[in-house]
Amino acid sequence: MFNKKGPYIILIMLVIVLFFILGFRAGQGVEKTNKMIDLAISQTPSATPAPTSGPAGFETYVSKGCMISFMYPDYLQIKTESTKSALLFNQNQILAFSCEPTATSSSDFIDVAVLTKLHPQTNNTIYFYIDKSLQTLLEKTLEFPSK
Repeated sequence: MFNKKGPYIILIMLVIVLFFILGFRAGQGVEKTNKMIDLAISQTPSATPAPTSGPAGFETYVSKGCMISFMYPDYLQIKTESTKSALLFNQNQILAFSCEPTATSSSDFIDVAVLTKLHPQTNNTIYFYIDKSLQTLLEKTLEFPSK
C-alpha cells in the first residue's frame, strides 16, 4: 500500500510551491512597507504656520460727557466720537453708545443688541448698540466714574 511514491512526490512539490508563493507575497508586503517608510523619512517637515494675529488685547474707553468707562477689544477702531456718543467698529463688529436718544434703530445693524443703562448718578439713560459677542464684556466692565 505504501509502495507508490508518485503521490508523495507530487504532494511534496505542491507544498514547496505553496511555501514559495507565500514567501513571495510576504516579500511584496515588506517591500511596500519599506517604500512607505522611505517616503516618510525623505519628506522634510513643513514649518508650522505662525498665527496671523496675537491674542486680543483690551483698551479702556472713557467718555467724560456721558461719565462712563468700559473695556473694548483693541482691534476695534474709533470711527466717530463726540462728548455724548461714540462709534467703535471693525469689519465684523460694532460698539456704539449715546447719552441721548438717537434715530438709529437696531434693524440698521446685523446681530446687534440694544442695551439701555441708567446712569446711577445723573439718572440719564445711556443707549448701547453692541455686537452680541461683545455684550458680556461691556456689561462686566461698564463703570460710572464721578467727574
